[in-house]
Amino acid sequence: MGLATERFLGAIAVAAASAAFIRHPLAYSVTAALGVIMADPDSMREAMKEWMTKEEGGQTAELQELQASVASLAEHLEKDAHWEGEAFNAFNELLKEFTKQTGNAAMQRDSVGNALKSSAKLYDVLSWVAVAVAAVMAIIARYLVVTRANPPAAPAGEAAAAAGVQTLWTKLKPVMRGLLTMAFTVGGTYQVVQMMSMNQMMKFQSMEAMPMYNSLALGNDANSGALIPVTIEDKKTSGLTVPGQTAPA
Repeated sequence: MGLATERFLGAIAVAAASAAFIRHPLAYSVTAALGVIMADPDSMREAMKEWMTKEEGGQTAELQELQASVASLAEHLEKDAHWEGEAFNAFNELLKEFTKQTGNAAMQRDSVGNALKSSAKLYDVLSWVAVAVAAVMAIIARYLVVTRANPPAAPAGEAAAAAGVQTLWTKLKPVMRGLLTMAFTVGGTYQVVQMMSMNQMMKFQSMEAMPMYNSLALGNDANSGALIPVTIEDKKTSGLTVPGQTAPA
């Protein structure tokens, strides 16, 4: 458990105890609000490291290593194996698309990591806000201890406590609305990344290492019966499907 989480839990415990003594509806609302804004920034920071690439301060290096390996293979095939011609050009075009898509994947991972980083900073600040709110709740509760012990001052004390709790609730409502907006924003980021990842996956699956080619075999010319080369269009069929030509029995 991180320090921020401990601050949240401590603040909620103090606020709940104070609300039970204050006995005002909004005091319970304030305590519930602290529970709503609670999160674990330390876990967010750990998740951020898993998402972000090493270039951006994270721990993900697989994409960069994959790009470097494929580029090294292409260089080896061209310079050492002397691979050239249309086949190499097709492979080189494929490599460019592959590098582009892996680069996009890295950018998307970094965007999620940045969202987690920003969220962690925000919740770290909010943990101190929760501590401050709980401290004010405790002060109000102690104030009521004094005023309730003095019956003539009790009505004024109750009114002052109600005003204080109302102020806390008024201050917390914009924070909760802001967190809701942030949740939709971060959730939208996740959705966009997921959709783009699916799109990239489809592109990766459609990539082929070599140009398509058809197999050749020998068949009989329909007129002369001589052996001629024919194309096998479908390897799964038992015979040749070339119009005007028949396969040898």
